[in-house]
Amino acid sequence: MKRLKNIALLTLLAGGSTAALAVGPTAELKVTGRISPPVCTVALASNGVVDYGTLMHGVTWTTDLKLQERTLANAFTITCDSPTAIGVAFTNNRVPSNGGNAAPTNAAQGVIAAGANGGWGLGLDASGNKVGGYTSSVGNATVDGTAAKWILRSAQGEIKNNWAQVAGDEGGAADSRAYAFSSDGTALAIGQVFKADYSVAASVAPRDKLDLSQAVNLDGSVTLQVNYL
Repeated sequence: MKRLKNIALLTLLAGGSTAALAVGPTAELKVTGRISPPVCTVALASNGVVDYGTLMHGVTWTTDLKLQERTLANAFTITCDSPTAIGVAFTNNRVPSNGGNAAPTNAAQGVIAAGANGGWGLGLDASGNKVGGYTSSVGNATVDGTAAKWILRSAQGEIKNNWAQVAGDEGGAADSRAYAFSSDGTALAIGQVFKADYSVAASVAPRDKLDLSQAVNLDGSVTLQVNYL
């Protein structure tokens, strides 16, 4: 019986010794890295200002005063530090003054117009009257010097491949849509330098709707945002 106890004790000690030998130093092996979008910068031509200059209000008009379309060539240049695909979105900063035009605006880029009481706002006069409305459009897009197109993917996945095809929403509340640079109207364009013109067609509200006792400023404003795709 004593011998059996000794054998059991030796077996237990041996087992404990084996377990002790199995536990040794540890070291951690890691997998690291970082996924980061490229860094892009935006440069605006003429500080991003489309200037209609001084309009003499001695001229009489009873309906909207439609101003000539103006285009800012290479209005924005987006430069990225590595090849990537990007989109742009435009957010109206003058929503309270939307719809100052009593009639449809004239067209920007020849294809976009807003209906009466539509268009982005041109600010308010000294008495709080809406100064007018305008439509805007981008054109002559290029990616690394090669002509490009615009695409918008709808919520249903449909691709619309022309700025004009979504123009109906551009004058009102449905801004902040993301438009992407495309090489062929379906696929995203990959590049480092993205450029486009910006065209504006403004309509000033009828004269009797404005306080002309002092100067009235046209004060349209949108924010351009770059989206990494």
